Amino acid sequence: METMRKENLANLSQKGFIAADSLPVNRIDIGETTQLRSKEEIFGRLIALKALWLYVDDHPEAEPLDVIEEMIDTYDLRSFLTKGENEILNLSREEACQEHGHLMGWKNENCWPLAWILGFPDAPAVDHGQLSGDLARNLMLGWLPDNLSECQELKNKIKLRDPNEVHQLEDLFYCAHNAVRSAQLGSNTVPSDFHPIHDGGCIHERRHSLTWSLSPGIDWEETDLST
Repeated sequence: METMRKENLANLSQKGFIAADSLPVNRIDIGETTQLRSKEEIFGRLIALKALWLYVDDHPEAEPLDVIEEMIDTYDLRSFLTKGENEILNLSREEACQEHGHLMGWKNENCWPLAWILGFPDAPAVDHGQLSGDLARNLMLGWLPDNLSECQELKNKIKLRDPNEVHQLEDLFYCAHNAVRSAQLGSNTVPSDFHPIHDGGCIHERRHSLTWSLSPGIDWEETDLST
């Protein structure tokens, strides 16, 4: 683990991030033995977030409500959502879009690491701003399903990455998150073109998914995101 940490700190330093040298290598939430949640649980959380994203999208060409509800009911996706996220589904689609549409971009940031763990080819990056352009389209509109049959197709082809590979990336984001927190308090610990709040929020959300995936038995909202 110490070798992994040295590699990650060196990687971050090259990108302009300065994390505290005192960050613990062995954390209670992760433990010394890397354990990854089951494929079913990570898939469930990922597809639940995509279904929520589809529900909040109410433009004329959006997926019909019955298609989204079929996904939710078949895979029991409400059980993978938080109380607050389920409350969004309790609103009408118009209300959900008006009240929460501007927040869905952060859910995309949660989706990226989960999808990567299940086989999406592009690894989340600490120096990548909010998901947009071709990468966002490839993930949200191409790789992730829009209906029940596509859910089944994806479920049949996904494969968990090696837990140690996930841990390596999670530790990188853990250290980057520390640099972001310091920058938000006024320290010069992130690249000059990196916004501590906007870009830092992306690191926070991506780190949340990675740490949650390595914390079996811990609820999403109880994930330890301390730095």
